[in-house]
Amino acid sequence: MPVDLRVRLREPGVARRRNGRCDDPGPAWTAARLPGGAPGHGFSASSVNYGVGVGKDACTERFLAGVCPIVASYGARDRANRKTASRLGQALQALGVDHDVKEYPGAGHAFLNDHDSAGDPNPVIFVVMGKFAGPSGYHEPSARDARRRIVAFFSAHLR
Repeated sequence: MPVDLRVRLREPGVARRRNGRCDDPGPAWTAARLPGGAPGHGFSASSVNYGVGVGKDACTERFLAGVCPIVASYGARDRANRKTASRLGQALQALGVDHDVKEYPGAGHAFLNDHDSAGDPNPVIFVVMGKFAGPSGYHEPSARDARRRIVAFFSAHLR
């Protein structure tokens, strides 16, 4: 039976999670670095999705020491995040942190964002940035799989 994470997160004593996105990756990375399950502020899982603006040292064992479990999704065609998935996965593996890191070959940056079909076009700045970072925008097969993985990961860690 599927878990409704919105309801579960409001229950007392339920583990907390953070889902990150490209225009604001900091909170997801910060949440991941808080000790998992620490009373009052710890996170039991974090989702990091094609974040930009996080330094390359964010994918090192030194930076990631003590992080909570992480599910992460990147588009292989996103030039702003070249090799991020492999660096992150290797560091988490070396630290023994539970993780699910995947790079989608057909996806670019912001592949989870289905803004256009919702009548909410991408802001101009993202369109311009996309010219430099490679293809950008919703990629349905990758988005579907990434959402499935995020929900499954949170379901496993928010019990």
